[in-house]
Amino acid sequence: METLFKPKRVAGRPKKAPASGKRAPLSLLVRPALKRLVDQMATANGTTQSAAAEFLIEQGIAVRQVLDAMGKTLEEIGRDNTDAALRRRGYTRHRTLIGDRAWMFWTEPGFPIPTSGFKPWAEGELKALYPDYDEAASAPTELPPVPPELAGIDPDLLYCEQVSGGGWKWMVAKRGRQEGENK
Repeated sequence: METLFKPKRVAGRPKKAPASGKRAPLSLLVRPALKRLVDQMATANGTTQSAAAEFLIEQGIAVRQVLDAMGKTLEEIGRDNTDAALRRRGYTRHRTLIGDRAWMFWTEPGFPIPTSGFKPWAEGELKALYPDYDEAASAPTELPPVPPELAGIDPDLLYCEQVSGGGWKWMVAKRGRQEGENK
């Protein structure tokens, strides 16, 4: 990756160092569209073309320094943020199971696919299907405290399993794919 600050051989006469504490002149040739943009920015902010151009150059250098420090290009960062970019543009992400695999796809704003398959129970439907539901779902089960030996483990990996004879036991889920599993 090319960085802004790697020295290159440049044609023309040697550059003079600017005097410290003073603004140095800089002549630029730019495309008409860029000049119009600088003019609009200067007018909107009540500054001169020179001040607007200096601000834009400083911003560009700051962005370039950040990208160099990250070791990435704008294209690489854009690829890594596809989900966020699509979500900002109003696209909707859908997940579906086909066989034993989960697939994800995006649809453009307004595409006629329902975002959820959840439908609330109709009046009396739950009681008709499960007559003893009210008794079975009386109160939530009190989970045991996390044992001290599991205190340092990521809470997202902890889950409870019901043990025979009543009660619960804390378990640790495996993270990611295990060796030998298909990718």
